[in-house]
Amino acid sequence: MAILKKNAKVKKSSCVFSFLYEDIRKGITAGRYPPGMALPSEQEMAEKYRISRSSVRTGLNALLKENLIEKRPGIGSFIRDASLDVPQKLISIGINTPLKELEPWFSARIVDTLMKVCGEKHVRCSLFEPDGFSEKLIDGAMLLMLSPGNELPLQLAKSGIPALLFNRVAVHKDIAYVSVNYREESRNALKFLLDQGKNRVLIPNASSTETPRTLGIMDALADCPERGILFQTEAGKDAAHYTELLRNAILTVDPDAIYLPNGSYAVPALNAMRDLNRNDIPMICFDDVRYLQSMYVPRFHCVVMPLEEMTRDGAGYLIEKIRDPDSVPVLKKFYKAKIV
Repeated sequence: MAILKKNAKVKKSSCVFSFLYEDIRKGITAGRYPPGMALPSEQEMAEKYRISRSSVRTGLNALLKENLIEKRPGIGSFIRDASLDVPQKLISIGINTPLKELEPWFSARIVDTLMKVCGEKHVRCSLFEPDGFSEKLIDGAMLLMLSPGNELPLQLAKSGIPALLFNRVAVHKDIAYVSVNYREESRNALKFLLDQGKNRVLIPNASSTETPRTLGIMDALADCPERGILFQTEAGKDAAHYTELLRNAILTVDPDAIYLPNGSYAVPALNAMRDLNRNDIPMICFDDVRYLQSMYVPRFHCVVMPLEEMTRDGAGYLIEKIRDPDSVPVLKKFYKAKIV
């Protein structure tokens, strides 16, 4: 039997279709319209209730939204039989991220948003270490941490498990992604300083390969390489190590601006500037570290990616793809970042 909602949002006095709506609704309650019964045609109902066919369709759509009727294309409208509803299987979306070190400017925001979406959609959210994915425990995967050449997305695709890369781009037709253009946004961030006339921009860089962020730096400096001062750092060191490196670099170079390609440099750079009483140096960080603004004197800029929007779009795609794999196209979408 169809379940009636107590708080139907239909204004009887102002809607020309209200008599049709109320008549059918009460007929369902009284048993005059049993589950599975076919309703008259739109023309017949228009004549019976003395309203236009357009108003008939509006009334039927109101009943449809309340799950009181169902429409069968090419056949007509029928009283819905709620007893035939099959409860949806509880699905699980996995996300891989280092659980002990959730970056406040990136992975923590993504995980928090994903858990909210899963709660709203009644979907289980499972967190895994970067290399600890278990295909048997998930129905879909949001992949954050992947080393170059990692075969996990292909393995998931071959197993029929929808996979979505976050801030990585997939060429394979069955692998989805949501991403900003790292190369373009990195170029824009450095140009933000260069366009202000800065001529000695200090740029710490731990990447030894041509990553998109590094390529963006090279693009921005293509016509003026002398205006950027890159110095190599080792990846994976603690904040004290980077603070000392940046302090020495500031003393040696006397930069008129600083560009941080990664959020892990933010606290060390701010500490170094504070120690040297150089809070006057303009700075921009590729990651969103605005949470540090209240703890330090220097005002700085950040590249802000729409992480919450990207996560919601990605999670929504995975949920729909899991439930209806054949009708949902593979999501491949770029987003724009902004400098704030």
